[in-house]
Amino acid sequence: MHEKVKVTVCLDRKVVQKLRELIAEKHKTFVKGLLSHEVEEALRYWVALHKNAQSSAVAEKFLGKTRVEVLLEASRVERAFHQVCTWLEAYRPGLITRAGEVPLTALRKAISEVRGSDPRTIKKWLKLFHEHGLIMPGSRVGWIRLMKTQSATA
Repeated sequence: MHEKVKVTVCLDRKVVQKLRELIAEKHKTFVKGLLSHEVEEALRYWVALHKNAQSSAVAEKFLGKTRVEVLLEASRVERAFHQVCTWLEAYRPGLITRAGEVPLTALRKAISEVRGSDPRTIKKWLKLFHEHGLIMPGSRVGWIRLMKTQSATA
């Protein structure tokens, strides 16, 4: 086992709260050690993505993908998200609130129009958008916050 080192950092209160909520949701509980585990995993991921080209083997071992594959997937997901946002703005004008929130049903409809209507496809894109930090739960039940809207990415 690797030696553990205590590190003290100062983070925004809201970021820490969201992290704790995400961990509790992911693990269905929040017990001692989970925060450290998840922060360490996040840091490993970040380091693997940001190392120079010589270290792409490390990223491949950690992520199961090369650094280029990871970056291509991110751009593919962001491109799909941009298409979904564009569809929402074109076919459902005024639906996106000032806070960047839309009903989940509208987001599902936009994904089905842009990427395909199979429930597995819709579920896959919702999951990818969430994993890439492009969407998060909204302030109301059944609403989703778009972290980057069409106007923000243009």
